[in-house]
Amino acid sequence: CHSWYIVNLGTNGTYFEGKRIEKMPVQDGMTIRLARSGPILRVHLGPHPPLDANSVPLTPNSPRSPLADEATKPQSSLRPIHRGLRTGMME
Repeated sequence: CHSWYIVNLGTNGTYFEGKRIEKMPVQDGMTIRLARSGPILRVHLGPHPPLDANSVPLTPNSPRSPLADEATKPQSSLRPIHRGLRTGMME
């Protein structure tokens, strides 16, 4: 059986339930934060949920970071939880 893991490779940390993690298995519905006040990501395993007005799907035509390559490209199934000011608060 193959498992997915979240692995912290950054200097600012990856957080789950307020605790810094280095590596942990991905769980459906889990929420992680990149850095102490960075973006919040929610993981959904399975079929895509319908888009709402605040969701913007990432597509192969989305702008890429100059550092992105075929191995690090975002998957088209990733969507932000909330688009707007970065207050560190979830709706």
